Amino acid sequence: QNEIDVLANKFADMLQALREKQTEIDRVHKQLEKSAITDTLTGLYNRRHLQEIFPKLRSQAQRDWRCLSVILCDLDFFKKINDQYGHLAGDHCLVHFSKLLKQHSRSNDFLYRIGGEEFVILSICKDTDGSVAIADKLRLASADSPVVYRGKNIPLTVSCGVSFSTPDDPHDTALQRLLSRADKALYEAKAEGRNRVCVYRPSVEV
Repeated sequence: QNEIDVLANKFADMLQALREKQTEIDRVHKQLEKSAITDTLTGLYNRRHLQEIFPKLRSQAQRDWRCLSVILCDLDFFKKINDQYGHLAGDHCLVHFSKLLKQHSRSNDFLYRIGGEEFVILSICKDTDGSVAIADKLRLASADSPVVYRGKNIPLTVSCGVSFSTPDDPHDTALQRLLSRADKALYEAKAEGRNRVCVYRPSVEV
């Protein structure tokens, strides 16, 4: 009986060790999954997540008779900031702006850094007014809160281009078209003097 008890205890210990090991494996797996879709500097989603989630959001928007909006944000004169203050200061500005994104976005918005100094807010919306208001709120917040880096104030402004999905966009190019329209609106904002929000006007289709 004693030998059976010893074996049973050893078996129980082995099962517990296996459970703990599996828990650790699951934790590491979730971390790896998260890192694959997350920008390491800002903690925002990356382009890979955008490509993965977009078809699901588009289907949901179509079911609910709503549209998808993209706000494409670009930090003004970012190269000049890097050249004048250094790349670490530039990284600090990117982190600062990502925090503003989180503070001034809505709970159902998806926030991305898609490369360099470009950021995206993707959301399902009832109309165009809400997304334009968010973009302008973000623009004002950026202008009103300079980045403090090593005792220096670095002015930071942002230009935004806003676009909206249309029902007739082909499924396989819908995201590309949405981003391209936002990019055209962003180019217009830059051309008009920066630190402003422009909405894509479908005069010339992409």
